[in-house]
Amino acid sequence: MYCRKCGAENDAGSRFCCKCGAPVQGISEGAEGADGGSHRRNRKILCIVLASCVLVASVAIAAVAISKKSSEKRFGDNVARAGKYMEELDYDKAEDSYLKAISIDEKQESHTCSWHAYMRRRMSRKKPGRFWKKALKTLEAAR
Repeated sequence: MYCRKCGAENDAGSRFCCKCGAPVQGISEGAEGADGGSHRRNRKILCIVLASCVLVASVAIAAVAISKKSSEKRFGDNVARAGKYMEELDYDKAEDSYLKAISIDEKQESHTCSWHAYMRRRMSRKKPGRFWKKALKTLEAAR
């Protein structure tokens, strides 16, 4: 048995510490070691859990950032492609590219003006159908 006050080892049957004289209360060797060991084990488990949480959060943030950059790049590519088609006066391909850009991100402002210009050119070129009238009204309402 060990003394709680000074930590000295005492005989199993002794009632007082042989070094400091403090009363020895039946603490066995295994009980003190088990208490210290479980504390260390709990701390180790806590560290592992916290490290795992940090790792999962880091992976999630990286995935969101990569996904956002990818969609922004696809959006920009479609708008640029639509602008090129507008210069070539290929309105059908321009329309397809604008619709792809809008499907990627409907809330982007950069394509709204280009789409509006495209619709005006398209309206002046042909007699508009019901779809085009509705699209033009929607775009004008968004301005």
